[in-house]
Amino acid sequence: MNIIPNNDSRWHLVIRILFLITLSVMCIWGLLCVVAEIRPFWIDEWRIIYNLKYRNNTTIWGDLAFMQQFPRTYLYIIKQLAHHYSYCYQSLRVIPYIAGIATIIYLQLLSRKLSTNLLLRYVFVLMLLSSSTFTQYFVEVKQYTMELFLSVAAVGQLVYLLALGNNERTNILLYTSFCIFMTVAPFFSYTYPIVIAPVYIVILTNLAVNALNGQKTAYPTLIKQWVPLFLSIFGITVFYAIDVVHVTADNDMRKYWKHLIGGTAPLHQLPERIFHFMAQPGSGFIFWWLFGICGIVSLIVITRKTLHHLRIKLMLHENYMSLYGLLTILFIITLNIAGKLPLGEPRLNAFGIPSIALIVIAMLQQIGIKYKKATTALTTVLLAGLAGNIYTTIIASFTDDKYNKRMAIYKATENAIILAQKTHTPILVTPGVAWPYDHTQNYPFEGDVPGDWVLMSWPAYPAENGVEVYAIPTMANVQEYSMRLPAGINQVIAGDGLHYTMFHLASR
Repeated sequence: MNIIPNNDSRWHLVIRILFLITLSVMCIWGLLCVVAEIRPFWIDEWRIIYNLKYRNNTTIWGDLAFMQQFPRTYLYIIKQLAHHYSYCYQSLRVIPYIAGIATIIYLQLLSRKLSTNLLLRYVFVLMLLSSSTFTQYFVEVKQYTMELFLSVAAVGQLVYLLALGNNERTNILLYTSFCIFMTVAPFFSYTYPIVIAPVYIVILTNLAVNALNGQKTAYPTLIKQWVPLFLSIFGITVFYAIDVVHVTADNDMRKYWKHLIGGTAPLHQLPERIFHFMAQPGSGFIFWWLFGICGIVSLIVITRKTLHHLRIKLMLHENYMSLYGLLTILFIITLNIAGKLPLGEPRLNAFGIPSIALIVIAMLQQIGIKYKKATTALTTVLLAGLAGNIYTTIIASFTDDKYNKRMAIYKATENAIILAQKTHTPILVTPGVAWPYDHTQNYPFEGDVPGDWVLMSWPAYPAENGVEVYAIPTMANVQEYSMRLPAGINQVIAGDGLHYTMFHLASR
């Protein structure tokens, strides 16, 4: 039943145009952030870039500096491109952007498999794209856009595997590509195993329901379904052996996660944590509450509906997708209870949004059967909030009080590096170059962020044969620290990130 105005209505046409404009604006905004140097890096990016520049092709597969963890295969690919282009700004931003664009395109294609209702498809797409993790990390040198892409890919993989179980004709080239993708996908995301695990349960449920209904699954079909699933297990196993082992062996990382999770949180706080998790697609006070309530209602409504369909052994495609969404959410909650994953931390839980979106659109479809007008109004409000968050995020990223100073520091430091290279002059730099993170507490260790390695992560600073860089506490210490430099240095460039000055030293 269609709970929204007809697909060819004027109302839908207006929303469709606004939806496409919103996606276009987002893609163009991201492209501008890649092409033009208008998005300064921040502390986590500096740490990753430092590893990209100063870890070679071998050591990048081992322990990373500054307690960083990043899927090594993905990091290696970024390194190859960035190294080829001397770690210029564009080379550092383009691959995360491509992952983001791939997510947008795949979301659009996948939504057609999930609902015949176009506006519910828009809700599914925008719930992920307007989330703070996607908008904030769209082009950043972090792994989150790839994690979000693979969280969507896991849903698509389930759709394809279910289609194989329906004895649909198999395209050999497509199937081979699918098997390869299932094998290599784990190497690009630490959270992918979490979102692919429920797929196994759903496929087993599909086989069990079919068997109970007297529908025998042919052996060729079983083989086609389970070969890619076993290949995925193989990929995850190898990924653990060569990559995840570094994460589990990192004592500092364990301390950081313990701090982030806050130890073993009391179980009576679990409902609050679940609400925070379900509310994360919303932005701002009103929409945060609205999505939180919608999420909790969706959990209740769709759990009841799915259990009912399991009892009567009548599972349609939409019921299997709902089951996947519920299982993924349950898996994430279980990991939180076990102290393995924080709950309600947007950037660390965003991979669960596709599953939240699945049950939300299923809930809207379900309650729309009885309350059509109310559901139409709610769906429209949700779409407005999701699209609006994209625009406000774009505007805020350039109107934030800190933005102008960060850009000024980025350009001033770049000019200082260029001047130092030309004159072969050492640079003394304070933690101010890392503003506003110069007084950031870096768990599990504390203290100011030193300026030397931050400056060395700048695209303008060459990965090889760069001038010497030294960290100093404040500009008041320039003369004192200059006297400690090797003999023969007659001048230095010193600065706090925003202002740099050439100092001529007395002969020593």
